[in-house]
Amino acid sequence: MQRDRVDLISTLVNFIPFDNPEEPMLEEEAWPIISEQLVDIAMDTGDPKANGEWLAHGFACAPTGNAVTEIDVSIALEGEAKTLRVVGEREWLAENRGPITVTNPVPFEVMPILPARAFGGVDFKDNPAGQGYWPKKDKLENYKLPSIMYQGDTINVPGDIMRPAYYGPRDLMLPERQELAGTYDQHWAETSFPGLPEDFDCRFYQAGQEDQQIQGFFSGTETFHIKNMHPEFNQQTVTLPGIRSRCFITINRQGKEQSFEEIPMVTDTVYLFPGSKLAVLIHRGTITVESMDFAEVESILGAFEWSKDPKRPVAHYEACRDVRSDRETAAQALLEVAELYPEKWIEPEEKLAEVIKPRDPSVTRDGTSKLDALWGKWKGIIDAGLVDSGLPPYDELVASRGGVLDDDPEVGAIRKELEKLQSTLPRDAKELKEKGFQNEKLNEMINVYMDKQVNAVENYFRRQCAVFGYDFDDLKAKARAEMPKETSGIKGFINAELKRIVDDQNSPTQVREAAIRATSMMEDSAPDFDKLDDLEIKAKTFLGHKMPKAPALVPASNDDLRVDLINGRNAGERMQRKDLRGADLSGLDLSGTDFEEADFTSANLTGTNLEKTRLDRACFAFADLTGAVLDGASAIEANFGEAVLAGTSLSFSDLEKAVFAKAAGSGARFVHSNLREANFMECKLPEAEFLGGVCVNTLFLESIIPGAWFNAAELDNIVFVDCKAHRSKFFSATGSNITIVGGDFSETDFRTAELESLALANNPIFDRSDFKRVELKLANFRGASLQGADFSDASLAQADFSETDLFGASFERAFARNSRFHRAKIDQVNFKGTDLMDANFLLAKMTNSDAMEANFFNADLMKAEIQDTSFENANIARTRLEGFRFP
Repeated sequence: MQRDRVDLISTLVNFIPFDNPEEPMLEEEAWPIISEQLVDIAMDTGDPKANGEWLAHGFACAPTGNAVTEIDVSIALEGEAKTLRVVGEREWLAENRGPITVTNPVPFEVMPILPARAFGGVDFKDNPAGQGYWPKKDKLENYKLPSIMYQGDTINVPGDIMRPAYYGPRDLMLPERQELAGTYDQHWAETSFPGLPEDFDCRFYQAGQEDQQIQGFFSGTETFHIKNMHPEFNQQTVTLPGIRSRCFITINRQGKEQSFEEIPMVTDTVYLFPGSKLAVLIHRGTITVESMDFAEVESILGAFEWSKDPKRPVAHYEACRDVRSDRETAAQALLEVAELYPEKWIEPEEKLAEVIKPRDPSVTRDGTSKLDALWGKWKGIIDAGLVDSGLPPYDELVASRGGVLDDDPEVGAIRKELEKLQSTLPRDAKELKEKGFQNEKLNEMINVYMDKQVNAVENYFRRQCAVFGYDFDDLKAKARAEMPKETSGIKGFINAELKRIVDDQNSPTQVREAAIRATSMMEDSAPDFDKLDDLEIKAKTFLGHKMPKAPALVPASNDDLRVDLINGRNAGERMQRKDLRGADLSGLDLSGTDFEEADFTSANLTGTNLEKTRLDRACFAFADLTGAVLDGASAIEANFGEAVLAGTSLSFSDLEKAVFAKAAGSGARFVHSNLREANFMECKLPEAEFLGGVCVNTLFLESIIPGAWFNAAELDNIVFVDCKAHRSKFFSATGSNITIVGGDFSETDFRTAELESLALANNPIFDRSDFKRVELKLANFRGASLQGADFSDASLAQADFSETDLFGASFERAFARNSRFHRAKIDQVNFKGTDLMDANFLLAKMTNSDAMEANFFNADLMKAEIQDTSFENANIARTRLEGFRFP
């Protein structure tokens, strides 16, 4: 950045393996290799270079691992070589009153080619990191000689000087680079700060030594020859594959419509890693923008093409931008990388399908056809049933009917759609998307057909019942009431029926024998029935509100159930896994009862007393709990999905991991309850009371909770996403890692709360909220609306108010050191007595505000627009307001 000019610099990188240059390595494969070698050496600084250059990091390697005392290494670009002589470690040796000699070089197998091994020394300004420079001293000492030097350079006596020789980047502070950095003086401070001085020379960014720089930039097809820098291959050659980089920005320039602009790119750096047989191509481009934080830049899109191919039109990349910017298509577009890669990329097209291969919906995880697998399972059962019925096996039966069983036309259509889906597997993201649509179509066809069949069966039985004078719905309700609800009950029902058949002497012998065999099978399956019960309970815990509502019990059955519950409660019976679906239990006193894993789906519990009950993993989906009392209850992992909680009291209860998805009702009370990991998704719970509650890892997603009370609650890791929580109260609440994404928290009371790492995103609203005397550590309000918010006497160290709207806000006497107000709208804000030491107001707009007696010491007001603001008696030392002071 220079005076009145801001440049955006774009950098794109390719990782080119020597062995297969036309198939670049993935970033996640290359970076570990590079970082392990460079350690603390920066591969690139991201700055634009005046011309191209090559760099290298590696070792001199003795041939076939045999130690040597001396070897030449070289790197040649298009025949122009830079050759270095590498010698084993030596040092000057000065014996007492004897001549100064050089020790014999120590044999080596590998020697790192670094500035530290080249000529230099602490007092040698052109390479302070090196060795071999012997300053004049009265006392003789041993000094190491350089191990790396240019071929032909020699050092004979301690005072000899030679050129430092290496392949890596030069230190930024070397005089040869600093003399290009420009002049930083009072004139610069007053005219160009914070940009670069007028006499800055962009050759300052050239990291390589001059003999590694080229005229112009790389074409991308150059050939490098490397000698003795790999332990196994003393000769290496790599030809760059000819990659052209493209880069585009979407930018909103002032006074103009949004534009899609191309950044001119060049290949300015080739970084070689011979030991890893890897070359890194660094492409760079610069474009002038308007603001130093690039706020007007909407997006950046990078791509690669073969330099031998014609350039793709800009419209192609604009279309790529559009699908990646649209929420509806972005996820799919991210998979379609081919349109940003060179045409006919050597990487196989189907590689995407191998890496992220969608499983054919008609195939099991082990690759077996689902239909074949199902058929193999059931064909044996069908054959046995046909034989027992006096019919031939399935295959013979089909053959006797001409080889084919007639299909319903709709079944035939489903079969054709399935065969079409099975015919090919998707090769790329586009086909994957098309397959997804076909799969949805197939599922819809099957669902429609099954619904028709179910309806047809029900209509048939309705007609039959009418003929005999029965009401189908009454029979259905009676059957439901008498039929066991759990799999364990079903098991008992089946066992009883099998026993009846075995004991019935009038039953045919074959039937009785079959029943005996089935009884044995049922005994073997007992553990499986228990597992099914457990799975069903777990499903209801998390998904009870996703299952169908339960119909109301018929009055007679309901009356019997109420009596049974009262008697059982009085007798202290445990009612675990009790089926209470659709029951009317309103007004009952069931306090202290064990209802663990009971099913209250669609039950009427208005005014019911469930105080101190055990309700762990119970399901209250669709239940009406208006006015019910569950104080002191244990309802761990219980499901209250879509339940009515109007005036319901769940205070002092254990509701850990409970689900309240789509629950509704005003005035629900959770006072001092444990709500760890509870889920409040899409709730409507106005005026809910969470006072003193443990809301750790609790989720509120798209919930409507205006006027909710969280006073003195523990809020560690709580998350609010798009919630309407205006007029809520968080007085004296505590917690860390609180996340608020979007939503409305206007007129909310946070007074005296102690919150650490409060993070806001997606522009939530906190207008007129009260933060007086709050203690916030590392709070992030970025992008929030805080109009009229009051932070008086608050502790706001290192808080981030960047891009906030602070119209009419007050920070009077607040402690806000190291806080950030980057691009904040500061209009009519009260900063009286505020401690803003080291605060950052970069690009902020401060108007009509009062900063009397405020502390702005060392605050960064760079590019801030300040108008009609009073700084009377304020400390503005070491700020732009005081004026520049240059030593």
